This record gives sequence, C-alpha cells and structure tokens, in this order.
Amino acid sequence: MNNIQSTPNCATYTDYTSLPATNLTAGSTYPISISITDCELANFFSAGTAVYIDFNRDGDFLDANELAYTNNTTINGPHIVNGSVTIPVTAAAGVTLMRVVNTENALIPTPTGAYGYGETEDYSVNILSFNPTLTYSWSPASDFSNPNAASTTYIGTSGGANVITISILDTVSGCSNTENATIYVSPVPATPVCEGDTICGQGDVVLTATGSDLFWTAANGGIILAYNDTLVQNVNASGSAYVRGLPSNLDTTTIGYDPISNLSAAVGFFPTLAQGMWFRVAIPKELLSRVLM
Repeated sequence: MNNIQSTPNCATYTDYTSLPATNLTAGSTYPISISITDCELANFFSAGTAVYIDFNRDGDFLDANELAYTNNTTINGPHIVNGSVTIPVTAAAGVTLMRVVNTENALIPTPTGAYGYGETEDYSVNILSFNPTLTYSWSPASDFSNPNAASTTYIGTSGGANVITISILDTVSGCSNTENATIYVSPVPATPVCEGDTICGQGDVVLTATGSDLFWTAANGGIILAYNDTLVQNVNASGSAYVRGLPSNLDTTTIGYDPISNLSAAVGFFPTLAQGMWFRVAIPKELLSRVLM
C-alpha cells in the first residue's frame, strides 16, 4: 500500500515499524495488496485477512472505524488479497500504527488475541492532515458580486423572497454539498416630495414632505429625527435634513428592531431613496444694518 513493502517470512509476528512510514492523506483512498502464502507448503487451511489502523493515535485498534479493511471471507490456499483503505478526514495527523492480520478459520481476524495459525505484521504510517481544495458556486450568479468566492455580496434587486443556492465542491475527494437560503428584499419606496422653509433669524423651521411612512434624518443615513410627514427644528443657521420612506413590507423581525418605536436607531442600511430638504435662515436688512453699525 502506497509503496509499503516487506520481506516474506515464516513468523507469527513481525515488527516492520522501523521501515520508513509511508504518507497517507486524510480523506484519500489507497489500494492495498496483501500476499498470503503457506510456510509449510502443505495443508493450507481457509484464512481471513484484516487491516487495522490506529486513526486517532490512542494506542489501540478498539475504535469503531479502525478496521480499515477486511476481505470479509476466508480463502483456501496461497492467494493475493486486493482491496482499498480509506483514511477518514477526522484521522489524527502524525505517525501511527497499521496492523495486518491473517488467521486461519477467521472471517474477520481481530487485532489482538491468540490464534493457532496465522501471522500479524505491524507497520508505521504517517497521516497527513485533510486539506480540501474547495470551489464555491453561488446562484443565481447575477445576484452576487463574485459568484465563485467563499464570501461574497448579494446585489440582487428583485423584491420579496429570493431563494439563493450555495454549492461547495472538494476537488480532492469529489465530495460536494448544496444549501439553500432565502433573502428578503424590501422594495424601494418612491422618493418623497418635499417643501423647505425660510425663517428670519433663529427659530423653528418647518419641513414638510408627501409620501408613505416617512422618517427624517440629519444626514443621508443616520439617526432618526422624527417619524411623520413634518419635521420641526429650532435652528440658527441654514442647513438641511433628509427624508425617506420605510419599505411598505418592513419586517422588523428580520432587521432586528422596529425603527418606528426606536427613533434613535441607525437607519443608514435601509434600501430607500432619501430626498434632501434645505432650510434657510435669513437676516432682515434692518437687523443686518444694526449689526454692521
């Protein structure tokens, strides 16, 4: 198996662990060929063969998956056993023990214990960590900034519930997995129609807008100042505010809070169009002349 070769001998036990440990990669499958012969060249009885590997490196072969191979039958006479051994992806990395056992009249020879006729051979194998080479595929591809990246951005614009699919393929083992998820896209409300205000000197400006479920912010995405059609602010200099509409199907569970009842929440992530609304603070000429005197 993977270049492990030993010299045949007539002994009930042989320790070949001094031979160089062959590399076996977790997640890979290797062919194995075992030659069974008879030292007496006569009276060859039916015998079974098994291969055990201490995959978790705990010093025994008692764990459920450590019977790595058995031909599950008994064969009479000299023969060659051919099969394969798969190294689990969970196998512990490092040098560990592999034991090959052939005993007469045993369908699946045990890794330890006494037997009348047969042989046990021990080898060292070096388990290499599982390093999958993964490819990613997001679909629909047009809805993602990079449909073949492990991490990408959803850029789909279709309103409502959108089912997306991620498929992952391990090009080393050929294993794959596919999962679906649903992304909810709220429609973009129409841009509100706004009307500004002009005041003389410091005082209250009144900004009004026409739309549906409107809220106001000091910047284009920021802390909510008010939730209604009108914003009243006490100001002493010209400036602006922004108004936008909440999505008609706003799902407060999905976004994690209710902006209507929590006006201090950040709203910059809402997919809505904001309308800037300017207000002007004017100084009457007679007041200006007094300032200049």
